[in-house]
Formats: sequence, structure tokens, C-alpha cells
Amino acid sequence: MSICVEFSIKWMFKFNANKSLMMNCGYKLYKNNQIMIKIGDKILETKDTCKYLGITLNENNDGNRMAIERSNQVRKSFFR
Repeated sequence: MSICVEFSIKWMFKFNANKSLMMNCGYKLYKNNQIMIKIGDKILETKDTCKYLGITLNENNDGNRMAIERSNQVRKSFFR
């Protein structure tokens, strides 16, 4: 992350640390509470799931949660 911060300083833009988070996907070598990633001085919050461009991502890399959300949206559109 330090490389990204240095790049942003060079090109005069900022990462919004309040909109950023850390998600540990796949094989877990470390527990989430053992990992500390910073943007500038702010430590990023660790989460199991996040929503990006309307798609829910999770640490297991499966689409179950997203499929449930989409089916609920379809159901709501038919029964308004």
C-alpha cells in the first residue's frame, strides 16, 4: 500500500481511507486480526464481505450471497 500512497502523492490525488477496507480471501495464512494494512496513517478495517459496483464479494470467493440478493430483487420487482 505504501507504493500506492507514494504514487498518489506524486500524481496529486488521494485515496479515501474511509471508503477502503481489507478482505482476506482464499487461504488464510494469518488471522484477520493479525493483519494491519494502512493507507497513510489510517489502519484499514477488516471485513468478511464487501459490496463493489453492486456485487457482494466475500472471503470464500463464492457467489451464494450475491445469488440470494439478486433473486430477492427479482422477486420484489414482480410483487410490488
